[in-house]
Amino acid sequence: MQEPRLRLVGQRRPQRSPERLAPLPDGPRAHPGCREGSRQAREARQARCRKVSRNLPASAGRALQSFTTSIINIVGTVIAMLFVDRIGRKPLALIGSAGMAVSLGLAAWAFSFKQEIGGDISLPDTQGTVGLIAAHSFVLFFALSWGVVVWVMLGEIFPNRIRAALLGVAASAQWITNWLITASFPTMSDWNLSGSYVIYACFAALSIPFILKWVPETKGKALEDMG
Repeated sequence: MQEPRLRLVGQRRPQRSPERLAPLPDGPRAHPGCREGSRQAREARQARCRKVSRNLPASAGRALQSFTTSIINIVGTVIAMLFVDRIGRKPLALIGSAGMAVSLGLAAWAFSFKQEIGGDISLPDTQGTVGLIAAHSFVLFFALSWGVVVWVMLGEIFPNRIRAALLGVAASAQWITNWLITASFPTMSDWNLSGSYVIYACFAALSIPFILKWVPETKGKALEDMG
């Protein structure tokens, strides 16, 4: 039986020297497998950082473009609300048709210089700037004219006795046409993107004589006077 050791009050317990952990080998002393794993992990982190760096400007650019397009659309709508009763429906529609035709023509010219690299479309600096301005100006001219004027005129242009039926037919025709353009654009862009914008610009230009000849001005007229 081991004899118990007595310790005086206030006497400190002898401390053991701490056992130090040996540092992990690194550099030339490290195990080849450890060095290879560390190198692969470091390269994987660097690859992820490079991937995020490449994708961040593109996603930020798309978000900024969507934001600016929304702001321009709102500005154009406010302009239409302010002037639709001041200058009339037909002048706004004519301004919008002319602006959209010019914008689409500029877009057609810009995309005639497109280059496909890895499935992505790229434009030279000048044409890219013109294409961006043309896209935003098209949104602006549409929002300040046809985006508002069409719905205002549909509620005013038809006689009272057949207004509801013709309004339904006109609205249905407009949505069907919108669907046809949306559904056909991918095929047309694969055929010829610049040519597609030329076709759209021609239709925008043709709307000018159509408005001048067949669209009446409804500003300041009572619904009962439309016959």
